[in-house]
Amino acid sequence: MVKNIYVRLQPSQVHGVGVFAIKEIPKNYTIFPCNCTWKKVDKTKLNSLSKPEQQYYYDFFVSEKDYFYMPSLDPQYIDISFYINHDNVEPNVKYDNESGDFITIKHIKTGEELFYDYNSVEDADLL
Repeated sequence: MVKNIYVRLQPSQVHGVGVFAIKEIPKNYTIFPCNCTWKKVDKTKLNSLSKPEQQYYYDFFVSEKDYFYMPSLDPQYIDISFYINHDNVEPNVKYDNESGDFITIKHIKTGEELFYDYNSVEDADLL
């Protein structure tokens, strides 16, 4: 059994589904270690997909004007970290551009939703 389960998915008041603490999470804790690398993919690659498939990419991956950042893992194997919602005012998690990990930037209480600033990833050199 894994002892360090800190979060679960739940309905979010912010956007559909979110990641919530099921027990207190300390500051500077690596809540989601990196499990993939990222590559830039031109959005025109989606043209051959159905509308629901295209929407899947818009829902789960960082989107820029003409491209997406895509994980090296199969899109059907995304992990719980892909459900962290955006907050650029008071995020409680950060994306570490060097390691690719998600790390808490403050103490998170049981029941709190996890947020990070999506813009902190979009401008990163992920390739």
